[in-house]
Amino acid sequence: MKNVHKFLGALPLAALIALISGLFPTPHVKGPIPVDVALWGTPLPWVTMVIPTRFKIIHWGSFVADLGFWAAICLIVAGVLVVARGRNRRPDEKEVMEARRRMID
Repeated sequence: MKNVHKFLGALPLAALIALISGLFPTPHVKGPIPVDVALWGTPLPWVTMVIPTRFKIIHWGSFVADLGFWAAICLIVAGVLVVARGRNRRPDEKEVMEARRRMID
């Protein structure tokens, strides 16, 4: 339970990454529509703009999927960091005293 805050901290980070990804055009996705369309968001484009008009359309389903993708990535990284930090931590005084007591017995 003490590492839960590290996992919960990954969710706002995922939302921030998803929102920042919407500021940059997606270079690798070409729309199937014959009209010129600009797409934003990575890896799933969730903002669309048809070129003759300058209105941006937000696809909320794709945004939620993109948010889920980045949340999964952030949670995996947070899990790896928690495990790595747990292996490198120093034992506290209570654990040291118990180990010494076991050696004596």
